[in-house]
Amino acid sequence: MKVILATVIGLIVGNGVNLAIINFGMPTQVEAGVDQYEAMLEMMKSFTTMDYMIPLAAHVFGILVGLIIARLICKTSNVPIYIIGGLHMFATVINIFIIPAPSWFIVVDLILPILIILYFLRTKRNK
Repeated sequence: MKVILATVIGLIVGNGVNLAIINFGMPTQVEAGVDQYEAMLEMMKSFTTMDYMIPLAAHVFGILVGLIIARLICKTSNVPIYIIGGLHMFATVINIFIIPAPSWFIVVDLILPILIILYFLRTKRNK
């Protein structure tokens, strides 16, 4: 039961942190929707390196908080870490194909969460 609870709460809280950072941190908001995709791409053309730090922080802190919550709830199993980490990485890869970004952002956006996930996989405690 702890595995399921840790997974669900970790996913919800992690995604909430991710969305909160994006929604409150981005200087210009584009309404979500299929018809707004071109407007979002046009806005991103003017992004500087610093503008990419907010989505990067959102991704890193989202996975970090989600995994911290999962590990606090379930200290003896890595299943929640695999599920949360796997879903996060799946979403990151999909994001890379949908939203164009500079190469450095893609590399960092893949490597940092993997390092965080690997750290949490090593923190399992046996009873």
